[in-house]
Amino acid sequence: MSNLLVQNIKHTNGTTAQTVDSGGRVTTPARPVFSAIRATHQTSAGVGAFDIAIVNVGNHYSTSTYRFTAPVAGTYWFTCTGLPYTTSSGDFFYFRKNGTHYGDGLGGGASFKTYLVNADESITNSLPITLDASDYVDTYFVANGTEASYSHFSGYLIG
Repeated sequence: MSNLLVQNIKHTNGTTAQTVDSGGRVTTPARPVFSAIRATHQTSAGVGAFDIAIVNVGNHYSTSTYRFTAPVAGTYWFTCTGLPYTTSSGDFFYFRKNGTHYGDGLGGGASFKTYLVNADESITNSLPITLDASDYVDTYFVANGTEASYSHFSGYLIG
């Protein structure tokens, strides 16, 4: 049996792609990941206005367009939690890939909309989306009331 003994794997330009520490733990410091929240309530339906990036490795999430743009082709994991601030049910949100509702046309009536059942409940959805480089993902909220500022949107490259 052979062993490959390395501490770092780097690109030819010197950028570290992967590090293995003495305990065998592997880190990938350049892996795209983001987590964003809202500074204020969103008062109308539309693209989820997550305007504060808490984490944004690689700066692939835009706090002005509220989009994550894939730097490389791969499968990414996305999560969004919304807290509608309303007195009625029927609010929902969905993920969009390149501006198109992701999940429509899957057959069998399948759709990745996440509905609010009762007023003032949080709604959450998580799913993998395969992207080509330069594809983007955002969220779209359809609301009867305002969307609270206690919402978040996040994602990362799985592989």
